[in-house]
Amino acid sequence: MADGIGFTVDEQVNYVTQALNSIGLTEQFSRFVLLVGHGSSSENNPYESALDCGACGGNHGLVSARVLAQMANKPQVRRQLVQQGLDIPDDTTFVPAFHNTTSDEVVLHDLDLVPASHLMYIDRLNSGLASAARLCAYERAPSLAFNPNEITTPAA
Repeated sequence: MADGIGFTVDEQVNYVTQALNSIGLTEQFSRFVLLVGHGSSSENNPYESALDCGACGGNHGLVSARVLAQMANKPQVRRQLVQQGLDIPDDTTFVPAFHNTTSDEVVLHDLDLVPASHLMYIDRLNSGLASAARLCAYERAPSLAFNPNEITTPAA
């Protein structure tokens, strides 16, 4: 029987199992598991889609991340995963995100679906993601002809 996203529960279990096994995430789950699709943003660039996700046909990968997160968070999917030996803790929440490969910014999505008990950790997570983006920009600055001695991490 299919549900609101068009896949049967068995199909959803299969997709979640394949995804987690392919990345080796089968134990020691964190409170948040970020499922990050990527893409870019650019203006007046005829090659813009080449900067996006090839696996998603030159589109942004956020849709795939959102669908997989919805599947992985469903109680009926979790129950079947346990029967297959994949025991995801009840307090683990899969959160879809988008990584802009142009700016290295990572934006969390569907936060309205995050349990209230986890909301206090979202600000800390967002702060860490913003810091990581600034550090990536600073690290990349010399390859863009910026002198690292003349630029600060926030300015990068």
